[in-house]
Amino acid sequence: MSFRLRAINGLMRTLVRPKLARTATPEEACRDFDRAARLFFRKPPFLCHLKGEIAGLPVHSLRSGPATPGRLILYIHGGAYFSGSGETHAGIAGRLARLTRTEVCLPDYRLLQEA
Repeated sequence: MSFRLRAINGLMRTLVRPKLARTATPEEACRDFDRAARLFFRKPPFLCHLKGEIAGLPVHSLRSGPATPGRLILYIHGGAYFSGSGETHAGIAGRLARLTRTEVCLPDYRLLQEA
């Protein structure tokens, strides 16, 4: 395991895990994740972030620089239908788009507390 991965793992165990244990509701956990995402998952510069809809499902379409025509990455974020969204993961997906020179699509599906 790399030093960076060990450091992130230690940070998650000492800061995030105890915070989640004290979280009372799904709404509170989602709000905390949204705040953390703005800090840690910053969008890359010159990111083209478009919001749209495909077959009634809201989606985020991201491009960073020229994209290869005819290619698309469908990025399904984690969170177990509990937290996260296309907006919170746009930074990660934007970096993926830049590195692969491919358009990335993030569906914005409904979460547990929104049902």
